[in-house]
Amino acid sequence: MYREGSREGILQTEEFARKQEVSKAARSAEKHPRSPRQRPQMTVGVTQRMKTGEGYLYVTINEDESGLCEVFTTIGKAGGNAAAQSEAISRLISLGLRSGIEPREIVKQLKGISGPSPVWDGHGGQILSTPDAIGKVIEQYIENREHIRTQRGISPAAPAASKQAQAAHVGGEAPQGGSVTCPECGTNVEHVSGCVVCYNCGWSKC
Repeated sequence: MYREGSREGILQTEEFARKQEVSKAARSAEKHPRSPRQRPQMTVGVTQRMKTGEGYLYVTINEDESGLCEVFTTIGKAGGNAAAQSEAISRLISLGLRSGIEPREIVKQLKGISGPSPVWDGHGGQILSTPDAIGKVIEQYIENREHIRTQRGISPAAPAASKQAQAAHVGGEAPQGGSVTCPECGTNVEHVSGCVVCYNCGWSKC
């Protein structure tokens, strides 16, 4: 008589074998922890301004050849509590993006977080807090990117490099240093519905 698992291959049920495989995989993951991919020297992205209860929030979203890779936020005065919190959130978002976390999963965690001073944005939507604003900006960026790629017949999974090349072609300008910039403020521009738009200063080519 043998107890299950006392000797390998003796009276071993399929369920016990499956648990053993899961345990081995977990131990292997512990020995080889996942590390975020390195940030390249050059990224392409946009900056969007969002009104919050703690002042105007500027959210910059950058991409590398693998997709979204980092988020920067600026709000209020440097050293303030709101600025510290938004910086901490953006650092964790960037870490998650470079570790392979699906951006929409990050959006789900941020959207809906309530704060003490909710406000209404200029489009009739309510901004509950700074985390809620960051989540909504990321969501809008993802939706705009997918919409543009669908219009141009580009697969949603296409790398950022392809998007950059298409943007340069539509804008009629050759990319300088790998990106197209706004003639007014120098920030990277975005192509929305066939028009070149700068989310930083509001300049539009149309």
